[in-house]
Amino acid sequence: MTGLASNLAYRDLQNNYIGIALRDGDHPSLPLISVAIFCTLASRLGLDARCCGMPNHVHAMVFPKSLETLDGRLAEGRSDGGPMYLDPYRSDVEVPAQHLLETLASWGIQPVEFPRFISDASTPSLVLRTSRNILATVHEFRGQAASAENRGHPTIRIYANPFADMDNAFYSALWANFMLDAPDSRGEGTTQRQFIPLILERFERLYPMDASLIEQYVCPVLSSQSGHSAAEHSELLDALHVVRAADQTAKQLHARSKSVPDKVKYKVGQVFRHKRYAFNAVITGWDVECGKGSDWMAHNNVDSLSKGRHQSFYHAL
Repeated sequence: MTGLASNLAYRDLQNNYIGIALRDGDHPSLPLISVAIFCTLASRLGLDARCCGMPNHVHAMVFPKSLETLDGRLAEGRSDGGPMYLDPYRSDVEVPAQHLLETLASWGIQPVEFPRFISDASTPSLVLRTSRNILATVHEFRGQAASAENRGHPTIRIYANPFADMDNAFYSALWANFMLDAPDSRGEGTTQRQFIPLILERFERLYPMDASLIEQYVCPVLSSQSGHSAAEHSELLDALHVVRAADQTAKQLHARSKSVPDKVKYKVGQVFRHKRYAFNAVITGWDVECGKGSDWMAHNNVDSLSKGRHQSFYHAL
């Protein structure tokens, strides 16, 4: 279950993704990922295993059966025996509950708060925690002037393009925080609303395909506010109108010539499995050379490819 051979790579972006950990023989991941895998495997073996929301380092909890102890004996009284705490990322032995309580106390957490931290964590809370790790990684990477060559600095690259990886990871983490973060104690959702400007700036620049998400989740939040938020809502509706109008505009058809240029290796209709991204897709079109604008090519670092923009590019579904 050990996810990293060295703590120098602790903040690397790829360590936040359980899909990468499951496909990689070296299993690079954070403790949260290791515990999630451990609990899933334990559940398949018939154990009641859950993730524990311990701050800083997630642990696993294994609960006994009803009215039994972990040893399978009848529990004293009417209550069940307590859970076993484990840290599969670091060790294969039990972690005493007292050790966790002492750790919480050393951090200045009041005893009245202890139960909240040593109880099982919900799936949304774990996703939210992962998204905050992603935001911290991106923030640290940018703070180090994007210099991944120095040892100890986080690396962003997941696939071939670290800049697109960083944008996609940051954008998805913003959405996770917006969707899953609870409103403040007054029920006004102040924390939630702070992510809206960041989401909208990237939506308009890079992710117009998410118009339906914006309409479903962001617009209702802005429409319920007055003042500055009302003006933002009006501007957002105008931007959505432009996106929808572009979607509804009939695309110009260009007949393909019957002879396929030598540069185009694959044909429309061919099904393939992507070697890098591992998805299955069908080719729906191709261009002899990159047909996108300069901004798109710069964002996707096209010119860093072996043949740059002067090679065939494929449209896939």
